[in-house]
Amino acid sequence: MSGPAAIVGGTTDAGHPGVVAIVERRTLCTSAEQVRCSGTLIAPRVVLTAAHCLDGRNPDELEVGFATDVQLAPRTIVAVQAAAIHPDYVANQAVAGHDLALLLLAAPAPSDVAPIALAATTPATLLSGADVTLVAFGAPADHRDGGARLTAPATVATVTATELTTDGGAIPCGADSGGAVVMPTADGERLVAVIKASGAGCVHPGLATMIVDEQ
Repeated sequence: MSGPAAIVGGTTDAGHPGVVAIVERRTLCTSAEQVRCSGTLIAPRVVLTAAHCLDGRNPDELEVGFATDVQLAPRTIVAVQAAAIHPDYVANQAVAGHDLALLLLAAPAPSDVAPIALAATTPATLLSGADVTLVAFGAPADHRDGGARLTAPATVATVTATELTTDGGAIPCGADSGGAVVMPTADGERLVAVIKASGAGCVHPGLATMIVDEQ
């Protein structure tokens, strides 16, 4: 049974190798990767993702995949050693839920994969109507497929101190949770939010957690 496609309206991404797949630890080396969530490399051994990606899982039950498609070679899979969840995280809370977590990798990311820079402050241009880009490794709801890194533009609907919503363009879906919301700034492209959810059935609005909490 096939679920909804990842990032509705997305196309294959080659420009954000720092966006990674978070996969279930395999019991057999020959098993296919089961994509659970997405994440963003922000330091050589640190991945930023959504806290709910750890619900019901210990960190050592997860691995991180570096590739344009984690189902295909070449790819690099690195174990997760530890995790830290935002201290104010509240499960299933849409507003001010602080749905963020950090994963510590057991080894550094491949040397040719650069971390993606975080926005130090909320960009002045991040307003209703602004264009942002979603990047993630989604999978159908049954996790039997997917694994390609996809990207697509989206239109911002609202921005608060803790959340960003989109209502035009791409829609998060499947295992896009934890993926990147990036936008151009005067300092270059920056990660401004982490994908959290979409409307039931992968429809608008898209919901993401802001990187900079200005409350």
